[in-house]
Amino acid sequence: MEKVFSFDFNDGAGHMDINVGEFFATSNTTNIKKLLRLIAQNCEPEQLNDLLECLREGLKIRKDVIKKLSELIQQLNDLLTPLVGYNASALCGKKAALEKQCEKIRKYMEILDQNKG
Repeated sequence: MEKVFSFDFNDGAGHMDINVGEFFATSNTTNIKKLLRLIAQNCEPEQLNDLLECLREGLKIRKDVIKKLSELIQQLNDLLTPLVGYNASALCGKKAALEKQCEKIRKYMEILDQNKG
């Protein structure tokens, strides 16, 4: 299950709950940078560490799924190719999408890590 990161901003007048894995993996760069600025202005270093941990967990979930998908793709190809010329391209596309999400998450983890201190 993906983690939710919550924080207050504007001296407590505003509040946000972010589904970390989903947001950082699928949002555009402009929205992520806006969120990172808001977080940097309103969060304590301890909260940034919590956010980084949420990102690590989201990355791990995706890596585990990619590993399992790779295994399943190979198994499906081994089983079905001799019979029907099967190509697990649909699963390959999902795997590639998850790999792109991992790269985005890693990129923003590095930015957050640099801005912690």
